Amino acid sequence: MERHKNIGTMKPVQVTKDILKLSKEDLTKEAVRNATEVMAADNIQPVVLMAQAKKAALYLKHFIDELEPQTREDVYQELAGTTQIESDIYGVVFSVSQTGDRYDYDKDPKYLKMKQDLAERARFLKSIAISKNTIADADGEVYPIIGIKTPSAEVLKTRIK
Repeated sequence: MERHKNIGTMKPVQVTKDILKLSKEDLTKEAVRNATEVMAADNIQPVVLMAQAKKAALYLKHFIDELEPQTREDVYQELAGTTQIESDIYGVVFSVSQTGDRYDYDKDPKYLKMKQDLAERARFLKSIAISKNTIADADGEVYPIIGIKTPSAEVLKTRIK
């Protein structure tokens, strides 16, 4: 961490308007305006700025994750008091819907066998592609090299320890 000794300081980002009154589009514009303003400042390194933003996002995620289960019943009761399918509260649409049933196909032996065979086939085809050689089996069946569907890309990964 020595190289970030003089990291500078970022002034707190201030939303200049009441966010409850902003539309989704205006809220997006406000966020872009704030980000542009902060990035233009000379006193903070971009990597530090990104670190601060990632930590703020993590904070908000956990804030919402904690808030949601504690307020769920109150929100359900408020929605139950309306005749509408959806309720728009300050531009945030709340609605109740069913998730639907999820079936446990793996309990079917035939399905499970097909799933395992498919996974094995995928590994086999990948090994051919990696070796870059077409393979022919004892019966003369030729297995061609399978093309890449989505090429590998370089991404910047971040995590908070």
